[in-house]
Amino acid sequence: MTAVITSSFHTNVANSVYEEIQSRSAIYHYFVGQVLAWSDENDPPVPNGSYIYENSVRNNIVQTKQIQINDAIHVLPRINWEAQTVYDMYDDTYTLDNPSATGATSLAEAVFYVLTEDFNIYKCIFNNNGGASTAQPTGTSANYIETSDGYVWKFIAFIPLGLRNKFLTTAFMPITRSIKNRYYSEGTITSYNILDGGQDYDPNETYAVISGDGSGPYAKRLSSIVTYDVQYKDGTNENGFGKKFYIDNTVAPELYLVEENTYRFDQSHSSNAGTTIKFSTTDDGTWHSGTEYTTGVTYVGTPGTSGAYTQIVVPESAPDLYYYSENDEYSGNQVYTLQNAGLDGQANIQLVIENGVITGLQILDGGYGYTSANLSIAKDIGDPGTGGSITLNLSEGDLATQQSNVELLAVDGEISYIVIENGGTGYTSASIVITGDGTGADFDAVLDANGTVTGVTINNKGSGYSFANVSITGDGNDAAARAIMAPTGGHGSNAPAELISDTLCFYTSFENEAIQGLQVNNEYRQIGIIKDVMDFGSIHTKFNNELGSACYAITGTFSGSDFPEDANIVTSDDTKTLRIVSSNDNSMLVQSLDGSVPANGEMYYNTQKTISFNIAGLTDPTINKFSGNMLYVDNKQAFTPSGEQFVVFRTFIKF
Repeated sequence: MTAVITSSFHTNVANSVYEEIQSRSAIYHYFVGQVLAWSDENDPPVPNGSYIYENSVRNNIVQTKQIQINDAIHVLPRINWEAQTVYDMYDDTYTLDNPSATGATSLAEAVFYVLTEDFNIYKCIFNNNGGASTAQPTGTSANYIETSDGYVWKFIAFIPLGLRNKFLTTAFMPITRSIKNRYYSEGTITSYNILDGGQDYDPNETYAVISGDGSGPYAKRLSSIVTYDVQYKDGTNENGFGKKFYIDNTVAPELYLVEENTYRFDQSHSSNAGTTIKFSTTDDGTWHSGTEYTTGVTYVGTPGTSGAYTQIVVPESAPDLYYYSENDEYSGNQVYTLQNAGLDGQANIQLVIENGVITGLQILDGGYGYTSANLSIAKDIGDPGTGGSITLNLSEGDLATQQSNVELLAVDGEISYIVIENGGTGYTSASIVITGDGTGADFDAVLDANGTVTGVTINNKGSGYSFANVSITGDGNDAAARAIMAPTGGHGSNAPAELISDTLCFYTSFENEAIQGLQVNNEYRQIGIIKDVMDFGSIHTKFNNELGSACYAITGTFSGSDFPEDANIVTSDDTKTLRIVSSNDNSMLVQSLDGSVPANGEMYYNTQKTISFNIAGLTDPTINKFSGNMLYVDNKQAFTPSGEQFVVFRTFIKF
């Protein structure tokens, strides 16, 4: 073969998937399924890519969970800085004939970046001619960082706590662009994607309703009550492991509450039994000799039971607070109270409707402070109009980070370093002469006592170079050198690309969320990722809810013990077979195994035909499990999410 697929191709493919998730131009979901046991539970079968196998996987799907914009990120192999280790220079000329210090034959294989104990990522610019690194790089300067061992480093990125908690493993580390990533977003709605324009909408009676949350010092809220889901279970934060409050499924997050707005913390989940979320002006509340803050706070119901909640109407000039549990230390976090500037932060969006179809949006005010934003299409009661589906995109970036500073100050077309290929002999003086299409590059030659050129001193790396030829002039002979060019945009301008990230990490967590009103306590053995699954009964409308169900919900008069989970139910003539995923008295979730569709009034039997019941109520699935593109399947040993324990998936896909 005389052709090559470049590393840029791989990184671009990975980035295209990442951008699809960020822009919501495609919708990705995790799925779980396979409730029946493997033939060997300790050794799950290896999945294959055949059409028949894929259909069997689809047939066994129970539920899906959407991968949100902050649930996917570029990752790199984790390389921890270690003393007495040789690292490669950043140099895109490595080949079989010109290997790196570690023997790599391409930059993609080279060990040219490190992660330090401060969770900073540095790129190696110069490795002291292949010497061992003995001094760990520190600092976040936009300039090169020289260490005592002769190495030269460039700070590229810092991994913040939120990214570490979700994506950092012993094998991989997350990498992102600060200015382009929503982990640093100020949360303005900037654009949209029309998934389905719908039909029959009246432009005078149809309007957009924006809902979402906000975070950061500019957070604003809608005038209605903002409700948070609260769970109380084991977790880890910066204070260690123990019982923690999970707010909207995030362990002990910082909160931003706006004065005069009302916030309701729903504690109906069973995990809240015996504890109440409370507020204090003191870190960790009464655990640290503080007092409970009660102004505007009300408690309703018994935590762990239906309808229980803690509610706070944030008063004017409220102090910053902490939320905590009186039962366990360090179970909460800080609450920042923000001055209310009315509803200035709320987005104002109008629909553009032509011939009954939504064709666009007018973003009159993009708002700010959103970490997620949803658009609902509202219409007056009785008015027609159906099918419309629109997603919103948020502003990207925050300039107030160290990584952003590096990105902004990156110099396109700079010369990284001058490599001395031959030191020559007999020099008493020598000059580095650079010719190319850029300007400003200035390097001095370093000579040893024998008149050999041993290195360079960087005076100015220049800018605007796409090529640079290097010559060494002086009174000696044979010295030769070449220039190492910075990546397009300059060092630090695009960390995922220049560190050659061709792998994405996808993240989600499953617990026993109710599926169509029924709790599922069954075991799962299969997970996967599917792109653009459709609404049930549709071939055109993408399913865009957080949780989806591939099961039918059935009600009737029967005992759950007579129809246990994993058993089949059949019609009298055996033309329809359904598998029970979950059951209790008078209700069950079932999978269709043979494409059959149950119907109200139908009679179903156990497989022995000894017990029967009639379907009194029927709810269809919410997703079409045979739609969309299945991208990934993983067979696992049995696992069971519960109210006390959720299951986290991190999936790494190399492109």
